[in-house]
Amino acid sequence: MDLYASRAYWPTAEQHEYASNYWGSNEYMQIPVTDAGYLHFSLDANQQGDEVEMRVYFY
Repeated sequence: MDLYASRAYWPTAEQHEYASNYWGSNEYMQIPVTDAGYLHFSLDANQQGDEVEMRVYFY
């Protein structure tokens, strides 16, 4: 599974601002957020699987 994120558009594997770079099913990203606004996330998996849990932390 791969995780993608962008600020201004829905991300894809081909076009995104941020991407997870980890193997396996535990993906994460650190994205600097300095202004209010939207972040768009997209998950891409090769096969259908189990449940997906997404957590977001603000520091």
